[in-house]
Amino acid sequence: MDTPQIDPVRLSLKASKVSITAPVRRQRPPRPRSGDWFIKGPIPGPWIARSAALGGRALKVALAICCEVGMKRTRTVRLSAETLRRFSLRPQGTRRALAALAQAGLVTVSQDPGRKPMITMEICHN
Repeated sequence: MDTPQIDPVRLSLKASKVSITAPVRRQRPPRPRSGDWFIKGPIPGPWIARSAALGGRALKVALAICCEVGMKRTRTVRLSAETLRRFSLRPQGTRRALAALAQAGLVTVSQDPGRKPMITMEICHN
């Protein structure tokens, strides 16, 4: 039996049918500019989910707390007037939300008379 002849021209790739592209580079997530505010993670999903389930302003206050915790690099913070403005929070709503977050065990709040409350973000695994 004769073996068929293979035509190498027929098997070659045509330049018009093949496009060579550079490998896709992963884009990094956006980074805040120097002086910009940010929310530093990772933030435990259950912590955020429990704060969101409380309703009202609790999630906004929780995100404000996360923002301060990330920028100050400590779990205990005071919410500045600037942070309250940034998150469109008013003092009365913030107090109610802090009480709800504390009752849920997400934060611990201590306050001296005439001072802003000291808020400690608690670890939440469930």
